[in-house]
Amino acid sequence: MGIKQKPELTGIIYLSQALIDFDRQSIEQLLKVATTKNYQFNITGYLYYEDEHFFQYIEGETVQVNRLMENIQHDGRHSVLIDVHDDTLISRRFPGWNMRYIYKDQLREITMEKVFLKYLIHNSYRKPETNGNLPSGTW
Repeated sequence: MGIKQKPELTGIIYLSQALIDFDRQSIEQLLKVATTKNYQFNITGYLYYEDEHFFQYIEGETVQVNRLMENIQHDGRHSVLIDVHDDTLISRRFPGWNMRYIYKDQLREITMEKVFLKYLIHNSYRKPETNGNLPSGTW
């Protein structure tokens, strides 16, 4: 028997704009479904919603996370504005959160600035293949 390798991990952070009205009840229903599905596929992360925009971080085995992101991108209730992938994860940032809803005052608690910084640094070295102009929808 060989040594069992740990699966590759990926984290994705994205921002999307709601295309329908989301009230507290619809957010709670979304969280209930997401928590159940994320548990089944061993995906962890959190969701934040404010001013008709979703901000979400998901992490887990690369294949599962990429499949989930594809489903998210095809969900007609919102439009993904930007998504950033981190394929360098060694361990999960939020191992116990199958889908936690984050309130504004908790953003500091989870040290969002560290997550943002890592993603911005990781992507600042990727130059778009244009004549120096960023395509629309890109930071």
